[in-house]
Amino acid sequence: MNLKIQYQGQELNFEGIKSLNELKSRLQQAEPQFVLESLTYNDEENDIITISNENDFNCLSATSYLIIQAYGKFDQEYVLKDVKKNKNLLKRLATKVNQFKEKQKNNLINRRNNYQTRLTKIIQQKQYLTYEIDKEIQSIKQQIEIQKKFNIINNKTQIRCVIQEQMIKFHLCNFVKQEEANLTYNEETLEQFMSKIELLEENIFERFFQSYNSMRLNKLIEMKEKQISGNENLLELSKQLQLLEQFKKKLLFQLNLQENYFTQKLKDAEYLLENL
Repeated sequence: MNLKIQYQGQELNFEGIKSLNELKSRLQQAEPQFVLESLTYNDEENDIITISNENDFNCLSATSYLIIQAYGKFDQEYVLKDVKKNKNLLKRLATKVNQFKEKQKNNLINRRNNYQTRLTKIIQQKQYLTYEIDKEIQSIKQQIEIQKKFNIINNKTQIRCVIQEQMIKFHLCNFVKQEEANLTYNEETLEQFMSKIELLEENIFERFFQSYNSMRLNKLIEMKEKQISGNENLLELSKQLQLLEQFKKKLLFQLNLQENYFTQKLKDAEYLLENL
């Protein structure tokens, strides 16, 4: 007889079974070993029929596999072995899990320490560069203020030189008039007198006006050159200040991005460590 035996979640096919004892023996030889106590099956009218002895078993007849539900228990020794085997398996599995968790924990600690180190370096770098750049910016601003003061002084000096030049010309003209008033008219002829006047004027202008005018003119040229140089220097300092401030802004933007990135990575690593 061909039987399909179902028991405790398992299913086995047996061919040529002639007796209940043979079926019991075959089940005890199966893996795992099963101790049969009773059998049930559904007949043609779907009634549940119980087989508990050889007579009941001999009443079975089927041309194909007959599905029978078996009741009983697994061999105790096998069960104990299986339990022990499962315990050992669970123990090894727990050891593997602990080893994996420890390895993962060490990896997370290394990652966290690496993120912390890099974050610290970025913060220190940002503080150092900010200090150095701010110091340079402050130095340029001070130079700009000093140059502005020099430019104001140069402008005032230039104006004063122009005024002094005009005053010298005015005083020289008055001096000539005064000299003319003191002239004597002892000359015998008009030609002699005019010659004396011409000589006097030439001497005055040669000795005073030209010397003072040359001095004032040189001073004006010097002041103008200082003014141009001061304006150029002020423009150059302003450009340096602008470039430095732009560089600082760009640098801080990049460093802040790196700082935010590693800060988030550090938080993620710490969160994983807490929940490991």
